[in-house]
Amino acid sequence: MTSRADDPVGRRFCLVLSDDENRRERGVKSLISKSFDFLAFLDAVSAQAWLEEDTPDIAITDDGGGRGSRPVANTLARRGVRMMPIA
Repeated sequence: MTSRADDPVGRRFCLVLSDDENRRERGVKSLISKSFDFLAFLDAVSAQAWLEEDTPDIAITDDGGGRGSRPVANTLARRGVRMMPIA
C-alpha cells in the first residue's frame, strides 16, 4: 500500500527526516501552524520502511538521514510528494 496517510480529521501529513533533533524540531515548527501532522525519522532506513506502507503529503529532509537518504528522496519524488529542505 502506498496511498496517502489516512487521516480521519482531514489534516495533512508530513514526513520529517533528520538525524539532528534540533533540525527535526525546526522542520515541525515550520509547518505546525499550517494544519500538518508529523512523523519524524532519525534515519533513512526507518523512513524508507514506513514509505512501504504510506505516503505523506509533504516531506522535510536534510542530508543527515544517512547514506540511504537518496532512495527516500527518489521514492518521494516518484510519488509526487513535495519536498522541502530543513533550514
